[in-house]
Amino acid sequence: MKKGMFFEERQRFSQWWIWLILLGFDAMYAYAVTQQVLLDIQFGKRPASNIVLIISLSVMLVITAVFYLFKLETKIDSDGIHVKFFPFHLSFRTYPWEKIRNCYVRKYKPVREYGGWGLRGLGDNRALNVKGNMGIQIEFIDGKRLLIGTQRFDEVSKILTSLK
Repeated sequence: MKKGMFFEERQRFSQWWIWLILLGFDAMYAYAVTQQVLLDIQFGKRPASNIVLIISLSVMLVITAVFYLFKLETKIDSDGIHVKFFPFHLSFRTYPWEKIRNCYVRKYKPVREYGGWGLRGLGDNRALNVKGNMGIQIEFIDGKRLLIGTQRFDEVSKILTSLK
């Protein structure tokens, strides 16, 4: 096998509807805190305490920041397939070619097969994905499976075919 880097991809959660939901909650809690804490106007018919509103806003802002930080990185080189899903993985996980029985690109159903997007799956069938329905399916010699989402499926498919 020739040496070098064959493929590299970085992905983030960029779906507009995710950001609409997150920023909508951020705005709602910011408005509630502004009304009740800063302007001393009760927010709602049964207002929460000021501390509950401030904690709720803080939690939502942290959740939004974490979603912003999520990044799925995939690299394919002569050593194998490397993947890092920050903040779950602080460094790349390497899957050497010697431990891979089969590797190909396939269409999948994120919700039906894995329960959605993110770090998903249980047991011997896992997925790392942030959007879309195409992925690099890795079948390991020990029977385990890992699907890594990709937005550049045509390119990675050609690369994987050329490596066989």
